[in-house]
Amino acid sequence: RNPVIRDVAKSIAKSRAQSKGGSSNEYALFFIGDESVGKSSLILQFFDKNEVPKPTLALEYVFFRKSNKSLVKDVFHVWELGGGISSTPMISVLSNLKVNSLMIILMLDLSSLKSLWNTLEACLRAAETAVLENKSISKLEAPHYEKENGQEPFPVPLVIIGGKYDKFQSLEPQKKRIVCQCLRFVAHLNGASIIFYSSNDASLTKKTKEFLINPKSTVHDKVVNLDHNKPLFIPAGTDSFANIEQRTDVNGPGSFEKYKQIFTSQFEQETTLVAKVPDDPALDSNFKEPAIDSLRQRKDEELEFIRHEKKGRRT
Repeated sequence: RNPVIRDVAKSIAKSRAQSKGGSSNEYALFFIGDESVGKSSLILQFFDKNEVPKPTLALEYVFFRKSNKSLVKDVFHVWELGGGISSTPMISVLSNLKVNSLMIILMLDLSSLKSLWNTLEACLRAAETAVLENKSISKLEAPHYEKENGQEPFPVPLVIIGGKYDKFQSLEPQKKRIVCQCLRFVAHLNGASIIFYSSNDASLTKKTKEFLINPKSTVHDKVVNLDHNKPLFIPAGTDSFANIEQRTDVNGPGSFEKYKQIFTSQFEQETTLVAKVPDDPALDSNFKEPAIDSLRQRKDEELEFIRHEKKGRRT
């Protein structure tokens, strides 16, 4: 194809977008969930970086831009909450975020099933409470949502990601079936999407990244997978309670408590441990910043000199 024609077409499309007031759209992604499950690794993929991520101590923020179909660059604001379930109280910051379009990404560690349900339940409860308190966030409209026992969908788009799938896939088939059934039910009950992911699998990483950037694309509906022997990929609205209930051995209507009992009876949940935070994160080698560290060292030396000088005057 003629590159000149292509460039002219791009220029025309761009000018049309600008003439229509084609200002960039802004989106907010808020990552919560298990510690060391791959949240930071996934976020780095938005920047096409393969570097080793640093541990997230508390709440971190980054942003990136991506061109949409009209060639206008959309802005994505990304928050990541570290610390696992012990940092759940910090999810309350959602109530103060000044954003219009928000998506919650809840990442669960599929290699640590004895704490997975505790994390799932605690994070869902905390996030829902905080979002409902925030009046600036547009709440979710789910026209194809299936109500179950009066349950309403999660108030904003929710994506549940099962991380470390590479370790989970070697689990016994029966146990994998139970995990997938329970997570599918919780996801569908909340009008959420569910994806299994591994930072060690380029294909799963690419698929997850593309979904988070454009979750409404109909392309995703063509690669839906409900099979527990393969990594789940179920966009919101593509599953059904009928399908999920057919895969269970328990009679009666579905409920969160029923599936909680199914899961926890198979995988007894451990007591939550409090995350260890360094006494002084500035001294942690994982957070080296040469320019800042050099300035701080100089200020520390100046402070020590002043202290020594004052001490000399007193004597």
